[in-house]
Amino acid sequence: MTHSTATPTRPASIPPRFAPVPDPLNPREVSHYEADVRATDHLIASAAVDADGRRGVRYFLQLDVEDATATEVRAALAEALDWWSAQEGHLDGAELSR
Repeated sequence: MTHSTATPTRPASIPPRFAPVPDPLNPREVSHYEADVRATDHLIASAAVDADGRRGVRYFLQLDVEDATATEVRAALAEALDWWSAQEGHLDGAELSR
Protein backbone atom coordinates (compact mmCIF):
# COMPACT_ATOMS: atom_id res chain seq x y z
CA MET A 1 0.00 0.00 0.00
CA THR A 2 1.33 3.42 -0.91
CA HIS A 3 0.38 6.77 0.50
CA SER A 4 0.71 9.98 -1.42
CA THR A 5 1.77 12.99 0.59
CA ALA A 6 1.70 15.28 -2.43
CA THR A 7 -0.40 18.37 -2.00
CA PRO A 8 -2.95 18.79 -4.79
CA THR A 9 -1.95 21.40 -7.32
CA ARG A 10 -3.61 24.75 -6.68
CA PRO A 11 -5.37 26.09 -9.78
CA ALA A 12 -4.02 29.44 -10.94
CA SER A 13 -7.45 30.99 -10.40
CA ILE A 14 -7.33 30.35 -6.62
CA PRO A 15 -5.94 33.38 -4.73
CA PRO A 16 -3.03 32.49 -2.40
CA ARG A 17 -4.88 33.45 0.80
CA PHE A 18 -7.31 30.53 0.31
CA ALA A 19 -6.41 27.28 2.08
CA PRO A 20 -7.47 23.88 0.75
CA VAL A 21 -10.25 22.07 2.63
CA PRO A 22 -10.17 18.29 2.20
CA ASP A 23 -13.23 16.42 1.02
CA PRO A 24 -14.54 14.55 4.08
CA LEU A 25 -15.34 11.48 1.97
CA ASN A 26 -11.99 11.46 0.15
CA PRO A 27 -9.32 13.28 2.21
CA ARG A 28 -6.83 13.19 -0.68
CA GLU A 29 -9.13 15.43 -2.73
CA VAL A 30 -9.80 19.12 -2.17
CA SER A 31 -13.46 19.90 -1.57
CA HIS A 32 -13.00 23.67 -1.83
CA TYR A 33 -10.67 26.47 -0.74
CA GLU A 34 -11.53 28.70 2.22
CA ALA A 35 -10.28 31.99 3.66
CA ASP A 36 -11.04 34.50 6.38
CA VAL A 37 -12.97 32.12 8.59
CA ARG A 38 -14.43 33.89 11.59
CA ALA A 39 -16.45 31.97 14.17
CA THR A 40 -17.78 33.45 17.39
CA ASP A 41 -20.77 32.67 19.61
CA HIS A 42 -23.13 34.54 17.28
CA LEU A 43 -21.31 34.78 13.93
CA ILE A 44 -19.87 32.32 11.44
CA ALA A 45 -18.38 33.81 8.28
CA SER A 46 -16.05 32.61 5.54
CA ALA A 47 -15.07 33.16 1.93
CA ALA A 48 -14.85 30.10 -0.32
CA VAL A 49 -13.80 29.13 -3.83
CA ASP A 50 -14.73 25.84 -5.51
CA ALA A 51 -11.89 23.40 -6.06
CA ASP A 52 -11.74 24.23 -9.76
CA GLY A 53 -11.87 27.98 -9.09
CA ARG A 54 -14.30 28.66 -11.93
CA ARG A 55 -17.22 30.19 -10.00
CA GLY A 56 -15.27 32.91 -8.23
CA VAL A 57 -15.44 33.78 -4.54
CA ARG A 58 -18.61 32.97 -2.60
CA TYR A 59 -19.34 34.34 0.86
CA PHE A 60 -21.04 32.56 3.74
CA LEU A 61 -22.42 34.49 6.68
CA GLN A 62 -24.53 33.12 9.52
CA LEU A 63 -25.81 35.21 12.40
CA ASP A 64 -27.35 33.37 15.32
CA VAL A 65 -28.86 35.99 17.57
CA GLU A 66 -32.06 34.25 18.65
CA ASP A 67 -30.99 33.98 22.31
CA ALA A 68 -28.62 36.96 22.27
CA THR A 69 -28.92 40.09 24.34
CA ALA A 70 -29.18 43.46 22.64
CA THR A 71 -25.49 44.06 23.37
CA GLU A 72 -24.54 40.69 21.85
CA VAL A 73 -26.64 41.42 18.75
CA ARG A 74 -24.88 44.77 18.28
CA ALA A 75 -21.48 43.10 18.76
CA ALA A 76 -22.33 40.34 16.24
CA LEU A 77 -23.49 42.89 13.67
CA ALA A 78 -20.34 44.97 14.21
CA GLU A 79 -18.23 41.83 13.70
CA ALA A 80 -20.14 40.97 10.53
CA LEU A 81 -19.62 44.47 9.15
CA ASP A 82 -15.93 44.37 10.06
CA TRP A 83 -15.57 40.99 8.34
CA TRP A 84 -17.40 42.21 5.24
CA SER A 85 -15.26 45.35 5.08
CA ALA A 86 -12.18 43.14 5.05
CA GLN A 87 -13.72 41.12 2.18
CA GLU A 88 -14.36 44.28 0.19
CA GLY A 89 -10.65 45.05 0.53
CA HIS A 90 -9.86 41.82 -1.36
CA LEU A 91 -11.98 42.73 -4.37
CA ASP A 92 -9.01 43.95 -6.37
CA GLY A 93 -9.95 42.40 -9.68
CA ALA A 94 -8.18 39.10 -9.01
CA GLU A 95 -10.90 37.89 -6.67
CA LEU A 96 -14.03 39.29 -8.27
CA SER A 97 -16.79 36.78 -8.76
CA ARG A 98 -17.21 35.90 -12.39
